[in-house]
Parts: sequence; C-alpha cells; structure tokens
Amino acid sequence: MAWGNQYGYGQPVMQQPQMTTFINVPSEEVAYKWRVDPNTSVNFINENEGFVYRKSVGMSILEPFLFEVYRLEKVGDNNPKNEEQAQSAPNIDLSEYITKSEFEAYKQTIDEMKKIVEELKG
Repeated sequence: MAWGNQYGYGQPVMQQPQMTTFINVPSEEVAYKWRVDPNTSVNFINENEGFVYRKSVGMSILEPFLFEVYRLEKVGDNNPKNEEQAQSAPNIDLSEYITKSEFEAYKQTIDEMKKIVEELKG
C-alpha cells in the first residue's frame, strides 16, 4: 500500500497488481457461479471441454456482471520436427528435369557452339 499522492500526503492509495491468471474449472456452471469481487475480472479455463470463461463485475454489486465464453482452438503445429519433415520431402515430379550428367553434356555442347560462333565472327 502506498501512502499519499504526487505531493506526498493524503489518502492511502491501494495499487492492485494486474495479473492474467486462469482458474481451472470443470464446467461453465462453476465459472458462472464463482464469486467475483466488485471492479474485478476473473479468467477461467475448462481444458476438458475446450472453453475459456471471463467473468467481470463492475463497481457496484447491483450492476449485472458480464460473463463471456470463448472456445479454445489449436491453430497450428508448432513442432519444428514436423515442419522439417514437411520441408525436407517435397512432392515434386522429377521426370521433367534433367540429371547433372545430362546437364554437363548440354553445357559442353553449348560451349563448343560458342567457340565456333567466336571463330566465325572473327
């Protein structure tokens, strides 16, 4: 608890830490019935059913509280091994490509043709 204001005197000031933690609950009903202090929000997680709940209460207990439901969904696979395997084995039809030995033979033929062209120019 900190005492005072910017001038060093006055009423005590309570500073509440802002934490994002989740309380494990077995069902939506348990999260819905959970007691939450005024001017507070609480996050709940139900890993069995794949839901996250958020219950928020305003400044007064006379105000209706806000209860939100979110569905957990796994977006991708963050396993680097699976990504490496997918990248290391591309599915390409290699029948349309030439081999290195065929390439070398064509290169030699082209080099010989270049020599002939230079001799004719020259």
